[in-house]
Amino acid sequence: MVPLAYVSADVETVCFYKEIDYEKKRKCTVTNTLKEDKAMSIQTIRKIKKCSNTLYRAISLTAITTLPAMAEITLYESDNTSVKVDVLLNTFYVNADDDVADKQESRVKIGFLPNILGFNFSNQMSNGLKLGGRVSFWTSSSDSRRQGLSGVESQSSLTIGHIDTRQIYGTVEGNFGEILFGKDFGLFARSNILKDEMLLGFGNNGLFVENSFVSYGNIGAGYLYPVPTSQITWRSKELFGDFNVAVGIQDPEKLASGGQSEESAPRLEGELSYDLGIGSAWLGFTSQESESLVGGEDIESTGVSYGVQLNAGGFRATASGFTGEGLGGLVNTANILSDSIVDAEGDERESSGYLGQVSYTAGRNRFVVSYGHNEVECDSGGDDYYDSDVKGVVWFHDFTEKGNLKLVAEYNVSEVSVSGDKLADVGTVAVGMVLTF
Repeated sequence: MVPLAYVSADVETVCFYKEIDYEKKRKCTVTNTLKEDKAMSIQTIRKIKKCSNTLYRAISLTAITTLPAMAEITLYESDNTSVKVDVLLNTFYVNADDDVADKQESRVKIGFLPNILGFNFSNQMSNGLKLGGRVSFWTSSSDSRRQGLSGVESQSSLTIGHIDTRQIYGTVEGNFGEILFGKDFGLFARSNILKDEMLLGFGNNGLFVENSFVSYGNIGAGYLYPVPTSQITWRSKELFGDFNVAVGIQDPEKLASGGQSEESAPRLEGELSYDLGIGSAWLGFTSQESESLVGGEDIESTGVSYGVQLNAGGFRATASGFTGEGLGGLVNTANILSDSIVDAEGDERESSGYLGQVSYTAGRNRFVVSYGHNEVECDSGGDDYYDSDVKGVVWFHDFTEKGNLKLVAEYNVSEVSVSGDKLADVGTVAVGMVLTF
């Protein structure tokens, strides 16, 4: 069993409205548009879709987990030093039907996870310390599509590759636990994603059926994406028996006044997990403050994540969720949806979400039923600013005893609304293969 990484976020320039200047973009663009001209709201918000070439990178998911199907390939091993590699490859046929856009789209593309190549290093020292590290890369196999909605390019070259380094970190382990330093995924809502039964499936398309990278699983409809970032994290390992503690400082997001801000302290995140014997339970948190340097409102982002997973025979039940302020609706502390962090008055918006799943495993077959929901409150007290649901069923079939070659067949329905206006109602059929080494 080996750690498997799974997607990250390049939160770059998110181009919602190219014709609107920067200052206007900061002023609750979507909400104000809906209030000022209801008739134009759907057409305006659909411009979000034209920027999917940027957003797919901002929301594409991965994480670090241990999957039973993974098996390391040893490249070098001598005395107390080893270098090993793990691989995940997948491709799906996808047919998505959006009732709102009155459009059906067929794709051959990667699923919720990208294709992954990870290198793991370890060296046991004579003084009792164990040194380690991981460097991993993600790439798309569906990068040849050049045209998207209304002629907008999905990417700028025929085969851009989308090769990204999502993790690059070192570790030091001893009788004090483990210290990780470098780039890795966040701790807030981390287990919410790691315990997702549909991790090797396809997931929802949301607003971006035509992107050239991964789908979004239950991101934005069940949990927030734990942004990969530079960090220094301590883990208790075996110090407290069945309890595991992880606490870390992370590079904070510049949120206030469009980045004209001061972050005098790092973001603080942590997670406590407990082995129940028949499953596990976890509780996480995040906290950071961004102070305006130009007289705007300061933004304090805080949240709590939680969950439990229980096993009985071939059945497994998972329930998880989160709640907080100033977090957004898709990616933790990233303003992917315009003004999803704060409202028009500069107050932090409340956001929450939950995911419920039941699975049953019989021999080499696993069946999953899933429902996820996220929402971000509206400052006017009306309809939620952002509201998203994903309902899905998945069948996984293992062709090998080790489970490293899987057939995946999935059907899901994703619905997205902004300020009461439904922007997407997408039914998706996905059938694909997943191969791991």
